[in-house]
Amino acid sequence: MGLLLPFGLVVLGAGTLGFRALSASNPSVTALAAALPVSTPAPEPPPAKAVPLGSYLTILTPADPASQSQAQGKLLTPPAAPQQAAAVLPPAAVPVPQQVAAVPLEVAPQAAAPQPMPAVLKAAAAAQVPNTLLMRLAGSDALGGKLARRLTFGYLASIGDSEISLVQGGADRAAEVTGLQSGQSETIQVASVSPAGGFAALLRGTADMAMSPRRILPSEADRLSSLGDMTGPANEAVIGIQGVAAIVSPANRLSSLTVSQLRGILTGRFTDWSQVGGVAGPIHVVVMDQDGAASAPQDILAGQDDVTGAAYRVPSEQTLAAVVATDSANIGFARFGNTGSAKVLAVAEDGASPIVPTDLSISTETYPLSRRLYVYTSPALPNQFVKRFVAYVFSAAGQTAVAAEGLVPLTIRVEQAIAPDAASGRFKQLVAGASRLSVNFHFQPGSVELDGRGLRDLDLVVAYLRSQRVDPGRVILAGFADNNGPAAANQAVAQRRAEAIVAALGRFGIVPGKTATFGAELPVADNTTPEGRERNRRVEVYVAP
Repeated sequence: MGLLLPFGLVVLGAGTLGFRALSASNPSVTALAAALPVSTPAPEPPPAKAVPLGSYLTILTPADPASQSQAQGKLLTPPAAPQQAAAVLPPAAVPVPQQVAAVPLEVAPQAAAPQPMPAVLKAAAAAQVPNTLLMRLAGSDALGGKLARRLTFGYLASIGDSEISLVQGGADRAAEVTGLQSGQSETIQVASVSPAGGFAALLRGTADMAMSPRRILPSEADRLSSLGDMTGPANEAVIGIQGVAAIVSPANRLSSLTVSQLRGILTGRFTDWSQVGGVAGPIHVVVMDQDGAASAPQDILAGQDDVTGAAYRVPSEQTLAAVVATDSANIGFARFGNTGSAKVLAVAEDGASPIVPTDLSISTETYPLSRRLYVYTSPALPNQFVKRFVAYVFSAAGQTAVAAEGLVPLTIRVEQAIAPDAASGRFKQLVAGASRLSVNFHFQPGSVELDGRGLRDLDLVVAYLRSQRVDPGRVILAGFADNNGPAAANQAVAQRRAEAIVAALGRFGIVPGKTATFGAELPVADNTTPEGRERNRRVEVYVAP
C-alpha cells in the first residue's frame, strides 16, 4: 500500500494488494480485473531509511528507488486512472507544523521482516535521549489506524514536537508515534485491536483511551464500572460521524432502498433486483476485502461472517466505486465521499422517508447509514496528556484531521431547510425560508438530560449564533419523539425536551423566538428498535430568515 499525502504526493511501498473472488459471471468486474495488474509475491524489501519531510515529520520509505517503481505496478487502480510516479516532496513544500493537513493519510504496512527504526530514533537511542510515554491508545482499526495516527501526529506538532515519526507495530505490539522536544523523545502508542479489545485494555490499565466505531455495550460498561460511568460525558466522547453510502451504477434505475433491503442484499437474502423493486436481473454485490483489517464500510449493515459468499471483494474503495459504476447489476458500499462516478442511493429506515447522504444529514444523524466514532477515557486513570489530547481532537485543527479522513467533523454547517413531502402543513410553515443547523440534540435514555455529544453541540450552537450575530429571536426549535405510547404522551415528552434546550440556551443569554413540537411525526429511524427510537427523540435547530 502506498503512502498517501493530502497535498497529492504518492510514495509507494513494497506491499502487495490482491483482487480476489472475481467471477466470469460478472463481465464488468472480470473486464476490470483483466486490466489490473496481477498480484505476485513481493520481493524482500531493502532496509528502510527515514526520509525527512520537513523539520517535524519523518516517514519510513524503501531505501531502493527500484522497489518503489516495482511496488507501483501492484497498486490496484481503475483502468482510467493515470499512474503516478513515486516521488519525495522537497522539505520546503511541506506545510508548517500547525497545518494538520500535512499529517499522512496512510502509512505503508510493515514488511514481513521487522521494520528498522527510523534514523531519528536510532540517533536518539545512541545519544541516550530520555523518552517519555505520553499515553496509550487502543481500539478499533477504524480509529486505531489512519485517523488515530493522523490525530497523534497533529497533537505532537501542536505542542511543539519536531522530527515526528511512526514506527509500525507488529502482531504483538502497538505502533509508536514519536517526536522530539527540548532534547527529549515523546511517544504515543497506538494499538489497533477490536472495540472489545480496547475496552479490555482500558480495564487492565494497559491503555489510557479506548476507541470504538460503536457505543460501548451495557455488558462492557458494567465490567468497566470501577472506572466510572462509561456512558457519561466524563468518560465518553463522540469525535466525528462516519457515513456509508450505498452505491450502484448510474444505469441502475433505482433511486432508493430501505435498510432492510440493503441488509438482505448484502447477506444474500435478495439475489435479484426484482425482489427490491428494480428491473429483473441478478444482483452482484461488491465489498471491501477485510483481510488484515478490523473494519470495512459494509460492517454498518452486517458482520464480516454474514456477508454473502457470492460477493466480489476488492482491495480499496476507489476500486470498488469504479467496479460498481460499470454495470447496472452491481451494488457496493463505500464511505461517504469515496463514491467516485457511481450513483449514490437514498436510504430509508422502515417507516421513514428516504434520505440522501450529505454532510448535513450525516452530521445530524438523520441519514440511516451513519454512525458515531467514540473515544472512552476514565478519570480514575489520571493522565494529563489524555485530557489535552481530547481537547486537541475537538479543536479546529483536530476536527480538520477528522474531516481529512473522510469523516464528518463536529462543526456547525448551515443549509436551506427543506421540509419532507410527508411533513404536516404546520411543520412546513414553521421552517419555510429558514436555514437548518447541522445539529440534532439527543438525550440520555428516558431523560431530558443531553447526551455527551449534545453537551458539546450546545457549545457549538452558542458559539455559532454569537459569531454570526444571530438575533436569538430568529432561532427555531422543533421537538420530536418516538411513537412508543399514546400520541398525547409523545407530544408531552417532545415538549419537555424542547423546553430543556430552551433552558440550556437561556443560560447563555439566548432565548429562542419559536418552539414547536411534533410528537412522533417525521421519524428518521425505525421505531421498532431501541436505537431507532433514541434517534427519533430529538430537537432540531433552525434560523428564520
